[in-house]
Amino acid sequence: MEYNSSYQVLPEMEIFKDTFKRDNEAPMKYLYHSDDMKDITETIAKMTLVCLLQDEATILPDDLTQTIKATMLEFATPVLKRYAAFTAWVNPNYTENDYSEIYARSYLYYFDNVPALMHEFSFDGADWKQGFEGTLFIK
Repeated sequence: MEYNSSYQVLPEMEIFKDTFKRDNEAPMKYLYHSDDMKDITETIAKMTLVCLLQDEATILPDDLTQTIKATMLEFATPVLKRYAAFTAWVNPNYTENDYSEIYARSYLYYFDNVPALMHEFSFDGADWKQGFEGTLFIK
């Protein structure tokens, strides 16, 4: 269902909100409730990286294939947009008019921090996506 020409709420988002919610658990609680844009952009960046690399057993920052998956605009941009739209839609501290700002700040944070995030996740070995499983768009 489209709410604004700037963004679209996808059926998967509606199903997640109505069925799985997880609004009191990190990382989803930030998208649902935070009024701190820094917390939201960091959360969206981490969730985007996990979403893009979720089929990887471990994160290897020097792996060219993983780096390409994580940094190609055509892969990362749609995911960033989905999380920004979801946040603008469900978080009472924001409205659909805040979508562009949420997206822009998340985009900048993500691309400024992808290498650091990959290194951070690489330290957790096979448990790198623990805490993100079952969140929006992540298996």
